[in-house]
Amino acid sequence: MSYYEIITESGTSMVANYESDEEMMGAVKAHHERATKGEAGGPTGHPAERVVRVEKYSDHPANVSEGMSAEVAKKEFAALVDKLAEDGVVSMDQLAFEARLIGSPLVVEREDRQSSIYRAEAEEVFTEGWEN
Repeated sequence: MSYYEIITESGTSMVANYESDEEMMGAVKAHHERATKGEAGGPTGHPAERVVRVEKYSDHPANVSEGMSAEVAKKEFAALVDKLAEDGVVSMDQLAFEARLIGSPLVVEREDRQSSIYRAEAEEVFTEGWEN
């Protein structure tokens, strides 16, 4: 079973798991079709949104249990201190807050609203195949 991050035109994202790429594509096609017809996207009745991108992962992209090498950690923290330094002073509250983000599975600043919200590297990316 694989996990798929389904990213919509507005940038919202959801993760679903499917047995195969074919099963995922069928679900994405159905959702995309509902969006193009202006139909509901789910049981809450909110409008369906057009799908623009799907990223595939072998594990849920929020399951980041790997550590970080000491060398990478030193570089990340040094860059963080440089970023936060103002007149030679760093706010400890801000440093603590930003340091927690380094280990987060989520991307703090995305390339654009239609890119993944996760740091995990996708195994495969789909950008077409669900249009009518």
